[in-house]
Amino acid sequence: MRETKAIQAKRVLDIVSQYNFKRQTLSAKEFSDVLDIPLSSLYRYLSILVVRGFLIKEPDSQKYRLGYQFLKLGRIAGSSLGFVDIIRPHMERLSSDLSETILLTVISGWESVCVERIEAGKRIRMTLELGTSLPLHAGASSKILLAYQDDYFLEKMINEVGIPKLTDHTITDVDDLKQELSKIREQGFAVSDQEADLGVGAISAPIFDHQDTVIAGIAVVAHWEKIIGKDKEHLIAMVLDAANKASSDLG
Repeated sequence: MRETKAIQAKRVLDIVSQYNFKRQTLSAKEFSDVLDIPLSSLYRYLSILVVRGFLIKEPDSQKYRLGYQFLKLGRIAGSSLGFVDIIRPHMERLSSDLSETILLTVISGWESVCVERIEAGKRIRMTLELGTSLPLHAGASSKILLAYQDDYFLEKMINEVGIPKLTDHTITDVDDLKQELSKIREQGFAVSDQEADLGVGAISAPIFDHQDTVIAGIAVVAHWEKIIGKDKEHLIAMVLDAANKASSDLG
């Protein structure tokens, strides 16, 4: 039976949607098993995606990873988010004052995505690069977004993707996560200690739009000892100040 163009488009989208934080490379057989697409058809789709730059085939493993086209589209999407331009000066000022990396994150599905990143003079190794994503339960830059979602969103997320362990510090118990989110809402900021990356901590605060809806999170990311050490209260105050000023600029 000949596939319609709608089916073909759906299958292409299904293929690229299989990538996530934990699955960054996939083989043709893995795609076929998950999507129930015959290998003969699948290779045709994969070949087109490789030629167009949406996927890259690794010569050694014969697995496929996302290509440069997604990086380009991610940057275009980020620049089209008008609020990023409004928030960026506050990020730059915060990075300059603290000499640390500052992230701006938004929700996308069950993940948080980094839509802007201001580097300090020193670079810290972390998973969340510009355009990449993390599960919403791991790390301050993710938890700050999850904390302001309703109960239905949280329950559906847990049922759909669970709360997987990224490091020994990741919250993986449902009751512990709910308690943490309640605490974040009460105090107005989130703190993480090596929840997504070993050696890395973060402090994040919510940014509200003119409808008093959280649209993003701003976070300072540094070595975990600095985040939970004697500078913690100062860092919290600085991040909250930047978030409040950004929210004010957004109306």
